[in-house]
Amino acid sequence: MLDGENEVAGVTPVNKVYEFGSANDVGTASGYAKNTVVLKVEGNLTINENVTLTSVKSSGGYGGPKGMVVYCTGTLTNNGTISMTKRGAKSLGENVFLWKNANGTYEYIPTTGAAAGVTRGNGGSGAGYGEPGKNGTARATGGGGGGTRKNNCCVPSNGAAGTSYSGRKWWWHSRYVDCCLSSRIEWRNRTEEYIFMVIIT
Repeated sequence: MLDGENEVAGVTPVNKVYEFGSANDVGTASGYAKNTVVLKVEGNLTINENVTLTSVKSSGGYGGPKGMVVYCTGTLTNNGTISMTKRGAKSLGENVFLWKNANGTYEYIPTTGAAAGVTRGNGGSGAGYGEPGKNGTARATGGGGGGTRKNNCCVPSNGAAGTSYSGRKWWWHSRYVDCCLSSRIEWRNRTEEYIFMVIIT
C-alpha cells in the first residue's frame, strides 16, 4: 500500500509523493536517460487518496528515465494519482514496442512524434505567442511550440518535434521574461509528458 507515510521498496515519500527509480536512470547535462523503471507488485497495490506514484526525475532539469512500468499481479486500486508529468526522458527517439497482437502486428510508440510549431511575432510590442506544436496521433507524442519575438530583440527558436520518450507542450516565450534569455532554448525549459504503462495480470 502507498499510504504517503511509510517507506515502500526503499522509497520514502516526500509530501505523499513516491518517486521510484534512481539517479542512474535519468539524463544529465552530458548524457541521455539510460533505463526504464519497472515496479513489480506481487499481489495487490493500493494508492491512497492524495498520494502520487511517479518516477524519479533529474535534479538538473533533464527529465526522467526512459519509461515506467507498473506490473501488478493482483488488483490495482488507485484512489490517488499516477502521474508522469515533467518526466519526459532526455534521449534519442526509438520505436517503443508495447505488445504483439494476435494477428502478428505490434503496437508501439513511434520514434518521431508530431511536428513542432515555428517561431512567430512581428518584433514589435504587440507580438503574440509562438505557433503551438501539433497534437500527436496514433500514440505519437505532441510537438513543441515555437518561441516569440518581442521588442526587436533576440530571435527565439522553433519548437522541436516530439519523440517516443518526450512529448513537448511548448517552449518558454518572451511575454514573461527577457526575450534574450527566453530564446535560449534548453531541455529544462520544456514541459514533458511521458511513457507510462500499467500491466495487471
